[in-house]
Amino acid sequence: MKKLKRFIALLLFACLAFTAVACGSNTDPDTPIDPDAPLTETNELTLQINTSSSYTREMWDYVISLYKKDHPNVKVTPYFGNTVNKQFQNKWRNGNPPDFVFLDGNNLDKDTMLKEGLLYDFTEWLETATVNGEDVKIKDKANLNYAFKNTNGSKTITYGMPLVISSYGMWYDEALFTQKGWSVPTNYSELKAFTKNKATSSCSSIIFPGAYSGYLVQGFILPALAEKGDEFFDRVENAKDKEVFTSAEFKEVMNRFVEFSKLTNAYATWDDKDHIDAQKDWLNGKAALLPCGLWLESEMVKQLGDEFPTAVKMRYTSSPLVENQKILVTSAVTCGIASQAKNKKNALDFMTYLYRDDVAKRFVKTTGSLSVVPVDLSGDTDISETFKNAQAVLSDTSYKQVIHVGSWGNIDSAFNDGVNSLIKGEMTVNEFCQSLVERWEQMHA
Repeated sequence: MKKLKRFIALLLFACLAFTAVACGSNTDPDTPIDPDAPLTETNELTLQINTSSSYTREMWDYVISLYKKDHPNVKVTPYFGNTVNKQFQNKWRNGNPPDFVFLDGNNLDKDTMLKEGLLYDFTEWLETATVNGEDVKIKDKANLNYAFKNTNGSKTITYGMPLVISSYGMWYDEALFTQKGWSVPTNYSELKAFTKNKATSSCSSIIFPGAYSGYLVQGFILPALAEKGDEFFDRVENAKDKEVFTSAEFKEVMNRFVEFSKLTNAYATWDDKDHIDAQKDWLNGKAALLPCGLWLESEMVKQLGDEFPTAVKMRYTSSPLVENQKILVTSAVTCGIASQAKNKKNALDFMTYLYRDDVAKRFVKTTGSLSVVPVDLSGDTDISETFKNAQAVLSDTSYKQVIHVGSWGNIDSAFNDGVNSLIKGEMTVNEFCQSLVERWEQMHA
């Protein structure tokens, strides 16, 4: 009972936290869910799939149709929607989870799931699992450096199977920069000079969504922290110790961030923006730079349709908050299987379909992100220049790539809220650092 109460409390707390992946309005109606209806062990497959304007139902419908065609006797029930994670919380709490889960979106407390042993460990399965229809092991085809692992328990487990590569960075409009004769700032000195000499009240340096300040944390601040070294960043991204949040290295980066935030025209109006509004303002030239993930073009084309400004040339780059080294923090969008899944065999079989060439290509085209498996797009004429640019940046050896597959738990909500307070001048860097320490202590109480 004590364990259950703790789990429920943490889940409720996590509802307030921002998940550092794309969120957005959903074009698909949420699938109704009876939270008390039991999921019985039958020849079925139930899937919990959070959908948004970034990761839509379209890509899942394709792979589900392939699986259903090959398994006509399996009753496949996908639950879609951008509130599906919240609707399924009771089922996870009560030992009655779906078989398969897309590990994306709000209201999905992976850290508590891991502490409670609710996610399946793929480690042993990966030794023999092959791609559907191919004589190749998944581990030999997919880049499993992006698999999500949990190292905080008694043993390391692989709980998140990667699908597409995710990377928050900074976006700029090449057409605007060319028109203005601007150079893209690549480090903090250049960013300060740009803000002082080029930015104006009508076109500030940066815009971000105040409602989801995790975009700014992931795309702007974390790369500067990663520049401090791999061991240091590992301590930060996994919240391995509370001392890291009061270290000289951590404070130096946050003081740099505050110094920038105090500059005139550093930010366009941000505190009342959700991510779609901020992205619209950026497309309309109200700021030079926008922190966002690789899905930006795909998301905004879906949002705006014919109103999408085709003159904008979206280009991807790294955070200019760094001192010298261009850093790209890359991660992945992942999926998992419930350890208490009633139809685990079917869920594992479904997982093998996700690494087929045709499925991987469909996911790439739908999300605008790169795949964790090799995908040949050379013959495709519908690949955008934006996608080609992002692919080129991620292949450029002048950028240091830091793979982020850890989890800092509920530190993220304290970090995101604190960043807003720092910009508003409502909190000092020391107070911000102490708030992270206090959150760490709450997590480990």
